[in-house]
Amino acid sequence: MYSIDKKSSVPVKWKVLMVDDEPEVHRTARMVLSDYSYKGIGLEIIEACSGEQAKEIMEQHRDIALILLDVVMESDEAGLDFIDYVRNKKKNKIVQIVLKTGQAGRFPEKEVVNSYDINNFYAKTELTADRMTTMVTSALRGYELANSLKKVNKRLEFELHRKKIAEAELKASESRIRKLSELQQNIIDSTDIWLHVKDISNRIILWNKAAETISGYLFSEIEQRSDFWEILIPFDDERKRIFEEESAANSDRSSSKYFETKIVDRFGNEKILNWHIRALRENGKDVTGLSYLGVDVTEKKILEKKFLHTQKMEAVGRLAGGVAHDFNNTLTVIRGYCELLNLKARDNDNLRKNIAQIDIAAEKAEILTRQLLSFSRHQLVKTDIFNINDLVFNMESMLSRLVNENISIRLDLCKGRLPVKSNSDKIEQVLMNLVVNSVDAMPGGGEIIISTRVEKIRSENKIFLSVKDNGTGIPKDIQAKVFDPFFTTKPRDRGTGLGLSTVYGIMKQCGGSVFLKSAENKGTEIILSFPVAKDFTEKKFLEVNNSNCFNNKNHPGRFKKILVVEENSHVRDALCELLELEGYEVLKINPDIRSEYIEDFKDIDVLVTDFIMKGLNGPDLFEKLSVFNPHLKVVYISGSAVSDIPKKSNIHVFLEKPFSSVTLLSALKELRR
Repeated sequence: MYSIDKKSSVPVKWKVLMVDDEPEVHRTARMVLSDYSYKGIGLEIIEACSGEQAKEIMEQHRDIALILLDVVMESDEAGLDFIDYVRNKKKNKIVQIVLKTGQAGRFPEKEVVNSYDINNFYAKTELTADRMTTMVTSALRGYELANSLKKVNKRLEFELHRKKIAEAELKASESRIRKLSELQQNIIDSTDIWLHVKDISNRIILWNKAAETISGYLFSEIEQRSDFWEILIPFDDERKRIFEEESAANSDRSSSKYFETKIVDRFGNEKILNWHIRALRENGKDVTGLSYLGVDVTEKKILEKKFLHTQKMEAVGRLAGGVAHDFNNTLTVIRGYCELLNLKARDNDNLRKNIAQIDIAAEKAEILTRQLLSFSRHQLVKTDIFNINDLVFNMESMLSRLVNENISIRLDLCKGRLPVKSNSDKIEQVLMNLVVNSVDAMPGGGEIIISTRVEKIRSENKIFLSVKDNGTGIPKDIQAKVFDPFFTTKPRDRGTGLGLSTVYGIMKQCGGSVFLKSAENKGTEIILSFPVAKDFTEKKFLEVNNSNCFNNKNHPGRFKKILVVEENSHVRDALCELLELEGYEVLKINPDIRSEYIEDFKDIDVLVTDFIMKGLNGPDLFEKLSVFNPHLKVVYISGSAVSDIPKKSNIHVFLEKPFSSVTLLSALKELRR
């Protein structure tokens, strides 16, 4: 190479290293080359007398262009050893190496020249001035070319390195983009919200998993369909609505529409979706497409409908309960005075017949009232634990008498005990109502299947009792109304519309529920669901099912004084007169009696009191009187629901209004213990 003037950046000298152990050779070379120049640049000759000295010079001068090297110096291999040092250790491939030998006609073998990468060689005795300058010129030209190639190679290596870095960065970027794309797709597909995107040519370019799940159509099935709205929304009005909202989203930049439509999935199921359409714009200006978010609100709508229906049923139930409560007081008076008149008219048969008709009418009104109370859940229901399988099995013969000859009843009861906590009389009433309804639905005959089963619903065992027929079925448009009070499809003289509503009320009372499955001309199935009795034990089950509510054995002794407390004066008067006819000494007070006067009645034997009153209620009155008379006994009466009534004991009995005189007198006998 050549030295460079740092100020002018102009080459100064070509450096030539002459290695020879003969001083005369050095002198001759200096004399011949002193005026030599290549491309206008002279030579800087650096001299070394041995291979080792040459190595030191190579360490100091790394820009030497030409080495004139004697083969044999301090040793026979000194020249070749120095070449190995330059080419292999220093990795210098561009410096030109020319060998000199002192023996004319003897040159290194071809393998040695190739192996050591020697550029030229000559004999000292044959080297003239012209030949030397020619040799130096050729060598410097070779060096210049090799140096240029080295620069090109370095540039190529640099560009190749940059290319590799760029490729690695591109690969890493593509990997990041791919991972980001996968993450975005996973996020889009993990949501349960329908998402699809249309471009300006009305082609679907995105269709997430929720859209596939809700609609039932894969992206591959829908992406090329320009009529996909006609497929999904076969309702003209609703399809028109979505087209209008699309148009509005396209025209209004700030548009963000929310609306609902029905769709039909590929399996024929109707679903309700809440839509949000938004225009996609490029640079906030030109519309490039529309995005659609759809939330499946089908279940929500069903729950809302059920909630509203429940609210309506509760409102009607409260109304029915209030009416029935007042009506019970009236019926208690009517039936009480019927019994009193019946006692006084023992010798007048015609009068007794008239009284009996009044009592029969009152009894029918009482049944209707009880149905209202069952529906409204405002009726006191005494519960016990019983096996639902036993109840169905024991009713089979009675139920068979309710059906025509062309109708059969088949029992399909699961094995084992199915303990439920309810009122067995009410469940029998429910079962009879359902069987009668099935009979009415099969005028041409058929089969009624009564089945039981146990299923785990949300980690809780449920007991199911169902009554299924293959009758006419119930039209879909009225199925939601069948549990409404006074709703009936029967003629006015054949039904009150309280059958299924009574079933509904009874099931709610026992903590259960009732479901309907029906289709026109395919029959109806009413399914009752009960929770498994939580306090069920085998011992308790046997005790409850083998016991009676009342012990009807007569006991000696007789109560003397009875205190009657009732808000309704007519009911109070009727009760007092009845008890007086039975020979009891009867006292009566208003429930708003002041506390200081309660002690006046401390010597009574029995308290007959309304359970719930505006003033002092029944249990509080009994507690105050018990302070003066620890042996006091009580008969609670009520015409409405009582949730906190204490369990029956040997000091109290509870009666529902209306009740007969026989029931009241039996209750008094029960307390004579």
